[in-house]
Amino acid sequence: MTTTPETTPAAYPPDVAAPMPEDLTETTPQQHAAWHLADAIYLHGFASHHTRQGDHKAAAEQFVKSGAAFAVAHLTRALVEHAPYKADEVIKDLHETFEAGDLMAWAYQWLHESGVDAHLLYEAGVEKAKGTAIYESPEELVEEIERLRRERDVALAGMATSYSEGVEDMRAAAMRIPAAIGTQDLQSMRVVYEQIRDVSLTDAAPAPVPRDSHLTSEVRALVKRYGAPAVAAEAARLAQH
Repeated sequence: MTTTPETTPAAYPPDVAAPMPEDLTETTPQQHAAWHLADAIYLHGFASHHTRQGDHKAAAEQFVKSGAAFAVAHLTRALVEHAPYKADEVIKDLHETFEAGDLMAWAYQWLHESGVDAHLLYEAGVEKAKGTAIYESPEELVEEIERLRRERDVALAGMATSYSEGVEDMRAAAMRIPAAIGTQDLQSMRVVYEQIRDVSLTDAAPAPVPRDSHLTSEVRALVKRYGAPAVAAEAARLAQH
């Protein structure tokens, strides 16, 4: 009977569920098969989550990895069943090859023996990574472009809304400050207010104002001369007319 330790799913990856020895060359065929079966189930969970989220491409990638892990476990169990006298030797040799870093050397040799151009396969992988074959069809590329456009439109709409709300919040706050200054340089302040008002009333997303624009220079001069509360108060007073 299987006993599951009291733990959370996040703390129960394959290395916990079916641990390997610290020295991988001491791994038994049974441990090798068990770890890969655990990995197959774990990756299946990844794939299922991506499926529920609608990310079918990511789900397909995880399903492939899950299937590969199951295939390794299946072959290992078959080895134990049909050639038990060789199973320990084969698994030990496999992990020694991993430890020595000779995997690709053996892969090149075995493919060459099968008449496959391993070097051309390697170059194909490099080209894929460069992005020359990311999309399998023009339709897939168009779909990706449309998805990026939708994300951009949502982001722009949010920026416009935030800007408009920010201007209105600024105006509301300014109107709560008592108008406690005179009318010195009133015309300059009226021009500044009208510029702010015109921007806040536009329906389109406004263009960002450069820090050294004429408007910024005027505001900076007024704030330096009268103080920020006084400038805000006068802008609020003008807004009422």
